[in-house]
Amino acid sequence: MKSAIECIVDGYVRLNDRRTLEDLLSHRETLLNRLSGQTGLDLSGTIKQIADERRIIEAGIRQLKSGELSCLNSSGFVDFRADDQSEV
Repeated sequence: MKSAIECIVDGYVRLNDRRTLEDLLSHRETLLNRLSGQTGLDLSGTIKQIADERRIIEAGIRQLKSGELSCLNSSGFVDFRADDQSEV
């Protein structure tokens, strides 16, 4: 099953909405910066999750930059987790 962020990014890629993807990326970067500065709590799981989301968003932006939607699989979804953007 796809994660929520994968579905969101897939939707924005389909809509060719790079600006919103960049806003999502900026928000994740802000969160990472704030969380990295916190002390007294173990936030490593949260930081990992947000970093993973950031990679998924970056993959969507790369997809839009390339101008290709060839990585859509037979169900119409993109596997943003794959580094090579290959079909699932």
